[in-house]
Amino acid sequence: RIVAYVVARSEATLEVEELRAFAAHRLPGHMVPSAFVVLAELPLTANGKVNRRALPAPDWTLGALEGGESVDPETEIEIAIAEIWSLVLGIERVGLFDNFFKLGGHSLLAAQAMVRLRQRFGVDLPLRALFETPTLAELALVVEEAVLEQLESLPEGELVRSL
Repeated sequence: RIVAYVVARSEATLEVEELRAFAAHRLPGHMVPSAFVVLAELPLTANGKVNRRALPAPDWTLGALEGGESVDPETEIEIAIAEIWSLVLGIERVGLFDNFFKLGGHSLLAAQAMVRLRQRFGVDLPLRALFETPTLAELALVVEEAVLEQLESLPEGELVRSL
């Protein structure tokens, strides 16, 4: 994950989305930072170099990343996806409207997440499903539809055994 530590030259308020847009305009997509941490000043060593060990870890919750508040997942599917993302991304908490890629996800982690979804729900979704529906809420709807389609396609006797 790429983290940008930003120090403002003036007392102007820095908006994370503006910083992200600025970076996205000038950098390839894979190099745009996943998190932006605004600091009053960079911590320095005795030699005047940036003290990387003293830099604060970013808060990986999307609410903190974008200045908003996180909404907890509620349904069984939403909670399961949040647990999978939390495990794959190595973060403690995932909210309903969090975006997998803004939380630090990339294509390799997306593939891991989709394998775990397949194992958990028994549905075979393409990897592009996560790229097309990157928020937990959106992906939960896709997973729910796939589960329902799978149940509807079972013969009536199989459906009873599945439940």
